Amino acid sequence: MMNSYFFVRTPIQYYNAIEAKVKNCQATKSTLVVLSDFKPTLIQFERLIDDQMWSKVITPWDKYQKLTRFKLLNRLLNINRRITLDKILKKINEDDMVFWGNYNSIWLRYFLAKKNNAVTILDDGFATLSLVEHLQNDNIEFKKSKNTAGYLESILVSSSKRIPIKRLKFFTSFKNIAPIITERSTYTDYPFLKNQGNHKLTVENKMYFIGQPLIRLSLMDESEYIRNVNHILSHYQNQGLQCFYIPHRTSKHDYYPKHWKIKNFNFPLENLIFQEEGSLPKIMASFYSSALYFVDKFSQNEKIYFDYWEAQDLASQSNIKNCYLYIKKGKFKNTTVHKLDI
Repeated sequence: MMNSYFFVRTPIQYYNAIEAKVKNCQATKSTLVVLSDFKPTLIQFERLIDDQMWSKVITPWDKYQKLTRFKLLNRLLNINRRITLDKILKKINEDDMVFWGNYNSIWLRYFLAKKNNAVTILDDGFATLSLVEHLQNDNIEFKKSKNTAGYLESILVSSSKRIPIKRLKFFTSFKNIAPIITERSTYTDYPFLKNQGNHKLTVENKMYFIGQPLIRLSLMDESEYIRNVNHILSHYQNQGLQCFYIPHRTSKHDYYPKHWKIKNFNFPLENLIFQEEGSLPKIMASFYSSALYFVDKFSQNEKIYFDYWEAQDLASQSNIKNCYLYIKKGKFKNTTVHKLDI
């Protein structure tokens, strides 16, 4: 009997794995492999994974959670990660179906060097849109990293900087990324996940602003970030909405102004659609969060609106620019891109 294997790193990849499994793998034994050792992510997975959907769930790297905060040690741990991953790869036969959550994972390149299977790439949020930047002829090309971390990865994991497109297929909700991708894609509008959503949830007169780790990524300084968010919150408060700030799971919380109403979730925001009870906000807003896009995709509630705020100082970031361009071009219902000009 053919088996299927799903390698995921983030919750949004997991949601896409569910949809792909239902569509393509009903007659297979399906194994879920969570390739993460980041504690907040693993906590979310614990609450998210439905064990009954999978023949087996494996978290091979969870034992390294406490060690990953040491940068050099984290890189050296790739030796151990490789050994534990190899134990899984040995069980995969050439006719088994393989799905991978992010095309730019160095571990995908490691897999392709070890096994001959074709791999189906799952959507990884707006990161999927950046795929076009790496296309050269019939390959996905990655820049060679010149720092110590990149050097160690090339030694300990894979030195490959190229993936032939012929080795890949795509399971995606994004249309017209590039012709060579489109011809190898299965498009989904998430019929299974839409059916699983709680359609009785009420919509309240609230706005959730989804925070981004822009300070940590040095894309905005702290004062600028706070000024921009204050402006956005005021915009919705003037409309009579009760506003809440939702921190990104990787952000530190000590710089938030006292007047921000902070709401923390210990689950991915997309899971709001599937909660058994509670409510949804009338508006979800952010600078460029993938959560807005996928809550919209998974939901059938036309009373929810999704607002993106296009900050001028983010325009030089190609991955963020790709997000704004795609949303504008798609002209999605109940979705607006606002110019942040303050």
